[in-house]
Amino acid sequence: MTRPHSQELETLDQSSKLLRNNFRQAAKWRGKYCTEKNELRVLRGKDVYRFILRETSLYFAAPNEPEVELFVAADATVSELKRAIPETIKWHQQRHAQPK
Repeated sequence: MTRPHSQELETLDQSSKLLRNNFRQAAKWRGKYCTEKNELRVLRGKDVYRFILRETSLYFAAPNEPEVELFVAADATVSELKRAIPETIKWHQQRHAQPK
């Protein structure tokens, strides 16, 4: 009975490593990356947007707002993550744009 559990943990660990490595590579092109925290900080104007990796989950934190979990596949490629980072920021900025 412990066998499937250990296989699940091994698969989770492999997924976590893959996502972490791909996120690090994508982050190199997008802003300041902190290895200890697995966190990417992206500066847009006066605002700092944070992307935080925890296990197999990626979180997004806009200025003065709580973190929200992003739905990212554990096997997301570097190019998919590179694209997702600015798209997420753009989506947030459009959502919070001041009406003219």
